[in-house]
Amino acid sequence: MEVELADVTEYPVGASGAFRTPFSVLFHGRLEPVIPQGIYRLEHEKLGTLEFFIVPVGPTGTVGSAAADPAMRYEAVFG
Repeated sequence: MEVELADVTEYPVGASGAFRTPFSVLFHGRLEPVIPQGIYRLEHEKLGTLEFFIVPVGPTGTVGSAAADPAMRYEAVFG
């Protein structure tokens, strides 16, 4: 299944001494079939192979809307 990186969000650092800024990445994929949450291997032509814990967070737009390219959203969070 192909997904496209749609957004990256940084969050405030919670604990002192954290080694990185927490962030999440949001991917868009086909509406069907919805893949269940779990660890998935992603392959990127420049970054190589990476594994992410991905959670489906619902479709873009709202039910009944005329979105140009409706997609299922998937999120991975890094703390």
